[in-house]
Amino acid sequence: MRGRKVVLLLILVMTAVSLGVAGIAMHMLYDVAFAEQRAHLVETAQSQARLIEAIARHEVSHSGGAHPESPQDATLSRIVDAHKRYQGFGQTGEFTLARREGDQIVFLLSHRHYDLGNPKPIPFSSQWGESMRRALSGLSGTVIGLDYRGVEVLAAYEPVAEFDWGIVAKIDLAEVRAPFVRAGIITGCAGLAMVLVGAVLFFRIGTPVVQRLEESEKRFRSMAETTSDWIWEVNQDGVYTYASPKVRDLLGYEPEEVVGKTPFDFMPADEAKRVAQLFKERMEARKPFLATENTNLHRDGHPVVLETSGVPILDRDGKLLSYRGIDRDITDRKQAEEVARTAQQQLLEQQRSEKQRVEAELDKARDQLVAQTRLATIGQISASIAHDLRNPLGTVCNAIYYLKRRLTGGEPQIGEYLDIIDQEITAANGIIANLMSMIRSGEPAKQTVDLGRIVHEVLNRAGLPEGVRCRTSLDPDPFTVRADAGQLRQVITNLVRNAVQALDRRGEILVTAARSLDHDTIVLQDDGPGIPPNLRERVFEPLFTTRTKGTGLGLTICRQIIERHGGIIEVVDHTGRGASFRIRLPR
Repeated sequence: MRGRKVVLLLILVMTAVSLGVAGIAMHMLYDVAFAEQRAHLVETAQSQARLIEAIARHEVSHSGGAHPESPQDATLSRIVDAHKRYQGFGQTGEFTLARREGDQIVFLLSHRHYDLGNPKPIPFSSQWGESMRRALSGLSGTVIGLDYRGVEVLAAYEPVAEFDWGIVAKIDLAEVRAPFVRAGIITGCAGLAMVLVGAVLFFRIGTPVVQRLEESEKRFRSMAETTSDWIWEVNQDGVYTYASPKVRDLLGYEPEEVVGKTPFDFMPADEAKRVAQLFKERMEARKPFLATENTNLHRDGHPVVLETSGVPILDRDGKLLSYRGIDRDITDRKQAEEVARTAQQQLLEQQRSEKQRVEAELDKARDQLVAQTRLATIGQISASIAHDLRNPLGTVCNAIYYLKRRLTGGEPQIGEYLDIIDQEITAANGIIANLMSMIRSGEPAKQTVDLGRIVHEVLNRAGLPEGVRCRTSLDPDPFTVRADAGQLRQVITNLVRNAVQALDRRGEILVTAARSLDHDTIVLQDDGPGIPPNLRERVFEPLFTTRTKGTGLGLTICRQIIERHGGIIEVVDHTGRGASFRIRLPR
């Protein structure tokens, strides 16, 4: 039933269109014929006016005693004589010649209609003869108006310059319109007959087509309601004009709630701004968009990631009518991609960390190799010169002892110089001892030793200045470690000696120890001037020292011993002033 109504409506539309087209065609043809007739009248009026002006000029130039008539009368006589043999054009077409005499328009030629042989004048101010009134006013052109009979005509008017006459070429409008009125009646009747025949054929042909369209519509609706994607359509303003029922599963809204809104009404503010700009660019370019990801908000508030694809629908002129497309829920896929991306980033981070660790170990191994090479070089030099130095130093030391025994009390300055020599010999022996210690130190003989006892022994032997005090904080106490007692004592001795020298006879030294599951930590710190950050890595290098009398071997020996124990020694930050050395030994 609905299909028959559509067919009937189409027939009515076709009838209206046919009548409209016929009317427009007739009107256009009439306009063309009217324009041609107007041009013909203009050409007739102008040619006749120019011809009369030429005759008048001829008469004026030849006027004189030979012709008793005036040039004007002679010209008019010639025109009247010629006009008698002129029958006009068409059924009502003619041209008239007149002049103004006071308030009257006086016609100079006989008319084709009405007062044929004796044309009557008409008032100049009358509504009749509008075209002649304009010609006698010196104007030229065309006009639709009343002629001398009061009949509506199409007229072309032109002034005759020589004698202030006016000429008008005119034709009745009824004659111009008559063929088009007849054609319109015939066309209308033929059109109605054709519409009736077309309606019958349309019913016979269109009914099966409409039935197929209805079946196709049912199939489309069924597909739209059962597909897993949301099918939609928006107009050129981006407003939904159709939404399939799938939107209920995707966003929790009924299709009727979606129609009349825009896609951006269901997005967070920032997302709506981003997608609106993208949609505007695509719409202005009349381009489709494929697999565009956008985040929407479900009715209950949780985010839903949709993948949107759409194509523009254009009319024949390329004007945008709408966009049609589908939305697909890819929330699960995006979550899986995010999990994979996170795992990949973690893997890359692990690889980066592993690479950094390997590079750090390589750098450390390289530094150790350089340090061992330098130590080996120093060891070779030290082994070759230690014996040669000790013997002369021993001789000098014995000589000093002898000289001190032989000195009398009257020469104290010589005694002071001998004491200085003796101190320098002792320092030289210390350097040689450090070199030999560094060369001869072998693998540690580990045993359980008491750290507190070793620290006290070192402090007692060191002879701290009066302004320097030392505290210990061991947890637990007694604190035992697995180490070579002699080598550990040498490490503590070197660290305490460095701290005392840094304090310059005033300050505090603190030794702390703590225990964890896999290692023991020993920290020795002072409140002296500390070590600049840029020198902390270099203090363990062989022969590096910041003191004028330092050998640069003490901390090198400390690191060598601790590393042979499988531990590490390093300079660490701490609150307050001074330097802090941390030793970590495996348990």
